[in-house]
Amino acid sequence: KTMNVEQWLAPDFLYETVGFATSRTPRGWCESGEEDQFRRTFNESVFSQMLFLGNDNMASTTSYGNVFWGSDLLGVPAPNNWVYFRVADFYAARKISPVAAQLYYNFMIIDFADLFRRVGRPVLPPAALPEGLVLTAAANDGVPAPLSVVAKAQDAATALKVAKAALHDDWIGSGAGAGTKQWRSHWHSNLTFYGP
Repeated sequence: KTMNVEQWLAPDFLYETVGFATSRTPRGWCESGEEDQFRRTFNESVFSQMLFLGNDNMASTTSYGNVFWGSDLLGVPAPNNWVYFRVADFYAARKISPVAAQLYYNFMIIDFADLFRRVGRPVLPPAALPEGLVLTAAANDGVPAPLSVVAKAQDAATALKVAKAALHDDWIGSGAGAGTKQWRSHWHSNLTFYGP
């Protein structure tokens, strides 16, 4: 297993997360870090990526998993049942050749509040809005996260331009759309917002 991941993870790979040990090498990640601990706790799992964003130097994903929780986690007894949960990853990569790169950093966060709520151990008061809803891509075209084999470079450039315009004009508040209905110019009318 270590030999396999060493293709993709740099020798100085740093893995940080909440709830599992920090790893500082590919071997550490496989043998004593999140990969080892996660697989013991959730020994069967299926994940679906909802968003995958990035470029040659960095990437971020948000996914949801359906896992069998079979061992205690952070002092919480295992329900010995299948449970859904959300996860987000942030990656940094460096080129090792003109056509290849390796990850040298990964921060992963599990939505523990939602995970514990789902098994009857809430850590937060109930929310005013419905909890536990995980919407996938509205297009439902079979590709919920852009794949490099089907994505086009011009699509990435256009998406980056729109995202920057939305952040600048609509969120920072310095654009014409701030505080008006013009903010909608950057958002699809059937938008699913994956934010706080």
